Amino acid sequence: LFTAVSVIPVAVLAVAVGAAAIACIAALAVVYSHGLERVLQQASTRLPARLATPASRMVVALRAYSRRHGALLLVLLGSIVVNIVRVLQVYVLGVALGIEAPFFAYAAFVPIIVLVMQLPITIFGLGTTQLAFWWFFGQVGVAEAEAVALSVLFLGLGLVGALPGGIFYLIKPGRDSASAPVL
Repeated sequence: LFTAVSVIPVAVLAVAVGAAAIACIAALAVVYSHGLERVLQQASTRLPARLATPASRMVVALRAYSRRHGALLLVLLGSIVVNIVRVLQVYVLGVALGIEAPFFAYAAFVPIIVLVMQLPITIFGLGTTQLAFWWFFGQVGVAEAEAVALSVLFLGLGLVGALPGGIFYLIKPGRDSASAPVL
């Protein structure tokens, strides 16, 4: 573990841990703070009309969980399990590609890369995912081609994992044609 920490530049590790900590604190603040709720509701009124309503609804939805501690705990535990599985997936893919990055690098980078993938910038995270893999894994000496290959395999694995749900959704009985997706 100490060898892995010395391989990752301190600044990169600090950014990764700092970003995760800020995101967690912000989420907790929104869920549990009545004062922050008022501030965010007031701030949402200053947004353009098409953004104000969704922003206000998001704050209300987050605050709805302020008394649902059991549900939040289950979501937290589920999220931890999913992130561990994703880190292990990328690690195994990396080993299969012959990438010699320490496991600690995968554990530090993959959750942040998954957040980058969720940004609504591109379809299915194409491009942003490759850039994030290239940048983060480049910090620990992984070649550009290997990092991009790892990112493409990770996206492919995610797509394969989502296919059963998509098929079930398409063939689910009891749906009317108005709710069917346009193919």
